[in-house]
Amino acid sequence: FRHAAAQGLRQQKQQQAPEEEQRRRQLNHHHHHGGLVLNPNLKIIAFGTSHTYGAGLTNRSTLAFPSLLSPDAANLGIRASSPSYPALCLQTMISKTAYEQYDVILLEFILWAHHLDLLAKRLRERYPDALIIIIELWNPFRIARADTNEMVLTWMERNYPGIKYETPEYTNRIQMLTQPHEWKFQEEAESGRERYVQETAKEVGGFVYHLPRMTTAYEALVYQNKIFGVDRNHISEYGHGIVANGVANIINNHQFRLPPRLGTWGPGGGDSCLNWFETGEDVPTFHGINSEVRRFAPTKYSLEISMAGTAIQVENPFPTDRTLYLMYMVMGPPPSPYPKTIVTLPYNQQPNVELDTTTKLNTLNAHVTRVKQIGSVPPGSTIVHLFPVEDLALPFRLTGLAVSFDLGEDLQVQTPPV
Repeated sequence: FRHAAAQGLRQQKQQQAPEEEQRRRQLNHHHHHGGLVLNPNLKIIAFGTSHTYGAGLTNRSTLAFPSLLSPDAANLGIRASSPSYPALCLQTMISKTAYEQYDVILLEFILWAHHLDLLAKRLRERYPDALIIIIELWNPFRIARADTNEMVLTWMERNYPGIKYETPEYTNRIQMLTQPHEWKFQEEAESGRERYVQETAKEVGGFVYHLPRMTTAYEALVYQNKIFGVDRNHISEYGHGIVANGVANIINNHQFRLPPRLGTWGPGGGDSCLNWFETGEDVPTFHGINSEVRRFAPTKYSLEISMAGTAIQVENPFPTDRTLYLMYMVMGPPPSPYPKTIVTLPYNQQPNVELDTTTKLNTLNAHVTRVKQIGSVPPGSTIVHLFPVEDLALPFRLTGLAVSFDLGEDLQVQTPPV
């Protein structure tokens, strides 16, 4: 069935070829489009987090910034994610979109920039002439006490437990009980991230767009309601509009090469990935007592691994050995309610791998995904076993897997390098 679907998609793309060629000839002819000065013939694809996805919007398919730029933009934002998964699974992700060629590539990863450089390089190798724009957002949670460097979330939780950060009382306490000079942006971490992002953009010939922020950290804490939604985390409809207009200005001042070239998929020649985090579909064959696919949050799914363990069938469609990666839920700060889990891979006597389920994020009770390198798998089918070693409040939650090239390192979700 999967082969037939892929063949049908290829035929669909071949039928689009004449239309694509005509579109290329029109690329540098700009029109007013949806209130933005943007060429409607451009094909735009966006990779990112829940912000790109459009979390919190009443209609993300029309109000998220990729859709404001182009109604047919491919929005590949994944909530609670980092650049690691798309870096490994670029071919798989793009193969499920309507087009093969893209002119504008947007990258937004607000919390974790680790492997943003790898993702950008793979995209540049595939799309030598595309415009790559890295979108740098911010939110009020990345603000700390000036004297102790304690994050605003942990400071409020310690001093005023029970006050929800999405309520007006949260902002009122800060406004009434603190002074502007007592707060600061995370300048040290931000400067390290900024260097990394700028270097990545320079290396691939891309651009960086920054969402404007308030002059002081105190203003950002107290007066940010318009830019961000009720959760004070995700950008609002108004915020998406700001991002879309800022990105449109970069696009409209860029000269596109005609016709654009199409390159390769980079090291290893491609990837084969399954991700059921947002749909509950494309789950590999598995066997385990009381293990099942469950929705654990609105539009979030996982394969829950019971204490009895689970066997998963992994398919390597390539003619040579490839590297297996697993995606699963973690939580921070420690301790995590998810159990540590052991993975056994019965090929070439590879050692067992322990999956840690904690993360050192500064956000309280942050449930996010991690990508972990497991080991080599041969061509064809391989059975992988997972055994939780702790009986905790929540089950181990597996959200995806990747058969891709070997990076020689773990793709662990982490804070940006400094």
